[in-house]
Amino acid sequence: MKNNETFEISLEVVHKTDKAVLVTEGLTNKHGKRIEVWLPLSQIEGDIEVGKVCQINIPQWLIEKNDFTV
Repeated sequence: MKNNETFEISLEVVHKTDKAVLVTEGLTNKHGKRIEVWLPLSQIEGDIEVGKVCQINIPQWLIEKNDFTV
C-alpha cells in the first residue's frame, strides 16, 4: 500500500489542464534541460496558478516517485 501522508512543497507551475498540472522544482538534467513532471490534479491540493511558485500538498508516494525535495 502506498503512503498517503501528504507534505507541502514549493513547485513552479508551468502548465495546467483540466486533469493535470505540469510542475518543476527548477532543476535541470545532465543535458541542461529543465526537469518537468505532470501531476494528476486528483492527487494534489493547493492554489495552482500557472507561472507562479505554489505551495502544493502532495502525497509522499508521489514525492518519492518523482524524486521531489521535501
